Amino acid sequence: MRIMKWFLTLSVMTIIPACCFGQSSLGGLKVTDMLSSVFDTMKLPDKIQGKSVEQSQVMYAVMVYRRNNQVVVALTPDGDKVQNVLSMSPSAPTNDGIAVGDTLASVEAKRGKPEEVAPSVVDGQSEYWYWSQGINFGIDDKSQTVANIYIFAPPPPDISTDQAALRLGDIKFVHKYSETDRSSVISGTVINKSVSSETDVLLRIALLDDRNQTVSEISYQVGAVLAKAQSAFEIPVPRKGTWTHYTLTGQCGNPDGKSSARLNKGTEIDISKFLRH
Repeated sequence: MRIMKWFLTLSVMTIIPACCFGQSSLGGLKVTDMLSSVFDTMKLPDKIQGKSVEQSQVMYAVMVYRRNNQVVVALTPDGDKVQNVLSMSPSAPTNDGIAVGDTLASVEAKRGKPEEVAPSVVDGQSEYWYWSQGINFGIDDKSQTVANIYIFAPPPPDISTDQAALRLGDIKFVHKYSETDRSSVISGTVINKSVSSETDVLLRIALLDDRNQTVSEISYQVGAVLAKAQSAFEIPVPRKGTWTHYTLTGQCGNPDGKSSARLNKGTEIDISKFLRH
């Protein structure tokens, strides 16, 4: 599932008017809510984890709540505000009443058609992105029901598809797990199909067990990928044993900071979407 929807969401700055939708909330929380609001709404978490972005001094906290399955809250690096929320729990509905277990038809009845549908790193699931509404639904392909929900900061309303330097589909990546007698790695390639925009890419991996619980998370800075170019990566990971599958998501943004794009989230269950550990 999208758990792999890694927290720091790479949002593609593609704007489709969000009609009458206000800011999305999940389990009573919104992106940019203060930490005090998290405690008021969710009380004390079952687990707090400190995370760091590889090759960076930036640290941030992830708060895990067990509420009839997991609700994961990622805080900003300063630790004072909500950056993302990922829920696999039917007990944490959106502001318009959509919850894990609801049908895709009910999602589209309330939210309209998604702005992008992408395959999930998790077999049997698809990611339904409502970029301008700041929300993503992980949908089970067979049952056509919601497997997880993820909220993030939507791109500014004054940025249009034509204005954004990076577009949906510009950044792609392929990856696989492999192991030898001496090592085990997740390797692949990031492909920048843009004809004019260089982008920085950060990958996040969530290693999951057979219950879709996060065993470990890894951040890896690919660095700048030039326009019409590609960059290979090879990320050392523990051998399979305590974990059985993984989710991989990417975050990217132009060096000038004017636009950014979210790569397809990874498996979700994801904290992958968000950072699910």
